[in-house]
Amino acid sequence: MNAVVRQALSGDAAAATEVLRRSISVLCVSDHCNDPIRLEAWLQNKTVSNVTAWIGSADGYCVVACFDDAICGFGAMTLKGEVMLCYVDPAARFRGVSSALLDALEAKARLLGLAEVHLDSTVTARRFYEDRGYVAVGTTKQAFGAISCQSMAKRLAL
Repeated sequence: MNAVVRQALSGDAAAATEVLRRSISVLCVSDHCNDPIRLEAWLQNKTVSNVTAWIGSADGYCVVACFDDAICGFGAMTLKGEVMLCYVDPAARFRGVSSALLDALEAKARLLGLAEVHLDSTVTARRFYEDRGYVAVGTTKQAFGAISCQSMAKRLAL
């Protein structure tokens, strides 16, 4: 069964926040190394109020992935084509959720007439993005204090 991806609603914020926090805590150990300070810095802005604001922002587009109406993934992109978030619940890993989220964000970028999308990838996610046509651009940078990220971009066929 494939995940259903739809535009996020404000009522999805609590479940989406839990997905973000579990995904980062469990699946991104290669990035935060279970260092409580690094992990807390990364999770600090992953709150229900912030996710609600991201969903309601006129400058962004947020999606959720669901299995049987249960939210198992959350993705967000600015309307300028910067993928800000693409996270899957650990229980749904390797079930196509991340790909479905990214496909939905890229489809929205195409509808907006964007020729390219870009993002900052963690070590954990880099191969996932490379397998989907993203290439490294520029140098690595630090996010959330001590998380190394690689800027990546993908040209879109319009």
